[in-house]
Amino acid sequence: MTGDITVPSLDSSDRNLVRALEKHALQSYPDWSYSGDADRTAAHGLIQYPAMMVPSMQRDILDTVVSIAPQSKIVLDPFVGSGTALTETLAAGLSFVGYDINPLAILIARVKARPIHADLYSAAADEVLTALSRDRRLDYAIHFPNQEKWFRRSNSIGLSRIRRAIERLTNLHSRRFMWVALAETIRRCSNSRTSTYKLHIREGGELDRVDRTAIPIFTAVLNQNVKRMNAERDRLRSRDLLLGGKMNNTAVVTLNDICHVGRGSRQPDVDIVLTSPPYGDNRTTVPYGQFSYLALRWIPHEDIDPRTNRQMLDTTHSLDTASLGGGNRTPKDVLDELTTLSPSFVKMHRRLRNVDLEAAKRWVAYCRDMSSSVTNILSLVRHGGYLVWTIGQRRIRSNNAPLVKVLRELHSANGARPIIDLRRKIPTKRMPTHNSIGSLMQTEHICFYRKSRN
Repeated sequence: MTGDITVPSLDSSDRNLVRALEKHALQSYPDWSYSGDADRTAAHGLIQYPAMMVPSMQRDILDTVVSIAPQSKIVLDPFVGSGTALTETLAAGLSFVGYDINPLAILIARVKARPIHADLYSAAADEVLTALSRDRRLDYAIHFPNQEKWFRRSNSIGLSRIRRAIERLTNLHSRRFMWVALAETIRRCSNSRTSTYKLHIREGGELDRVDRTAIPIFTAVLNQNVKRMNAERDRLRSRDLLLGGKMNNTAVVTLNDICHVGRGSRQPDVDIVLTSPPYGDNRTTVPYGQFSYLALRWIPHEDIDPRTNRQMLDTTHSLDTASLGGGNRTPKDVLDELTTLSPSFVKMHRRLRNVDLEAAKRWVAYCRDMSSSVTNILSLVRHGGYLVWTIGQRRIRSNNAPLVKVLRELHSANGARPIIDLRRKIPTKRMPTHNSIGSLMQTEHICFYRKSRN
């Protein structure tokens, strides 16, 4: 196991956790790489999403923490993303609380939280495919700026037919399941490259190979997703987690920015935080908003969440600007507070100011939002609860960004002590091959903390 204990004295529970992690590493993956074990089966495979966590790794982390803290009942992921932590939490027989600012992430998570509806999804799929086979209309169901740039006419017609077929369904859960299949279809049939999460037109030869109709893609994705949800339901059933037609644990997923959630929230105290935050500001690293933009043009926002802020989705960059680290304006008092909380932040800020002022602003904005997130997250965690962060050690302007050190200092300032930091290579995590971040990050850290008992 590659790792180092970050405090000189640990109590017995924390020492047991370290020993359990060491035992796991010796038995399974000594370098924590999970090489060749992407494990995107069952509900994990519904859709391709940026920078997804490795399910088997998160499963092993959760099982290890629960073995040390068997009283744990509720898991929090404040950056829910594609719902990897959610799916593994439910499979572990625990309840889940999640947040994300991205409506597409919320849609995916809410579908993954309902494997018990697998039979309903299967029947709805037959209904949608039957309606599709009868639709001969050539008009567009929606219109948006630059639509012809991102979709061939044949694909806009096909996607319009799919949308109309889905809208015929009366059950909201079924529609949401279909919208996820539509989102994956859009990723595959749009004119945007699939090798990058930023919106870039495919090159000529690649563009010629784009399917001229979206319907066969959707049909294949939908049929496969029905099988995946059946497999997820069967997995829970085999663990006696579905009783009397109901799940015996719950998942509550909220469309909100964790920077603005916390004290004053009525969520129950959580026992474990299991998360992987954005590794930098969304505009220049992994642009989740750009990735989601085309899908969110076609999916009715009211089916995701009536509180969806439409202005946040107006342009290709609106959501990323509103997300973690996206806004560069930082009041002086906030900057002063960051300076007192994190010496590692200060050193990096000074270094960047000498070479690139814009990069320095992005670093400040990212750390500003990360500080707010840590404060709010810890306000939701019970005393003595554990926090596990999977975070990348990336580079900015040829400088190693000390994200792990900053995270450690922010936790310490908010009453949580570090236990251990495990380093791992990331050979299997899907990263964009054309974005600069792909070449800037080859290492992740799994950082364990515990909130003070007092």
